[in-house]
Amino acid sequence: MSERREPSTCPLSGEPSRRYSFDTLFFEATRRCNLSCPMCMASSNDRDLVAESSRQELDVDEIERYILQTAKDIGIRIITWSGGEFIVRRDAVELVRRATHYGYESTICTNATLMTREKIEELREASGGTLVVAVGINSIDDENTWTRDADCEDSLKVLELCRELDVRRHVVVNVGKHNAEDLDRTFQWLEAQGIPFNRSPYTARGSGRAYWDELSFSREDMASSIHPALRKHPDGYISCTPFFLAPELHERVSGGTRNVTVPQNP
Repeated sequence: MSERREPSTCPLSGEPSRRYSFDTLFFEATRRCNLSCPMCMASSNDRDLVAESSRQELDVDEIERYILQTAKDIGIRIITWSGGEFIVRRDAVELVRRATHYGYESTICTNATLMTREKIEELREASGGTLVVAVGINSIDDENTWTRDADCEDSLKVLELCRELDVRRHVVVNVGKHNAEDLDRTFQWLEAQGIPFNRSPYTARGSGRAYWDELSFSREDMASSIHPALRKHPDGYISCTPFFLAPELHERVSGGTRNVTVPQNP
């Protein structure tokens, strides 16, 4: 059980201060997706799991009540909307609009295939100009298209649309054996375009578990390919594992207790 910590008072302002705070909330708002990537960490390629999860999705009013009205209490400033594919939700724009009303900035993680100029403009307006669009590119050489079930060109088109519309851009590079040899070229291209990126290690989450032995990198991969690329391109943010805990796994490990337990070794 996690320890409850009462807020203290800031000696300068007299306002309550937080012992801990979190800048960004990564919110998987749906498991539904128009793609079926074989290594999807949200298991959006599992029809039965998606159907069950869809029945349990919070609606827009529940998300406002349970998340938007309370996340400021732990210092949340940015909400990263993800899935599945977030924009398959009919209320996606409304969720961003309500987040803006509460003072949050919004980042949209998208597979890029459904993101049109009109949708970007609509989301930009709803975000009050704070919008960041994040797409996935595992290799700029497109050597591993199958890992995302979509052409790299889809992501490139959305990045170009964002540039034209003056919308901030971001790229997520999932690192494993599937792209270890391409990392340097991919990072070099992103830096040349002035596009921020983060390097996310491949994890055995969701459908990714089936490819763990095949795609997880080794010490040798780190020494020969990955670390050299990271040292040459130090400005990208590094995401660390354990990455995200699937809700059904949390349910099993925690025994159904919510909001007070964080399994430490799933």
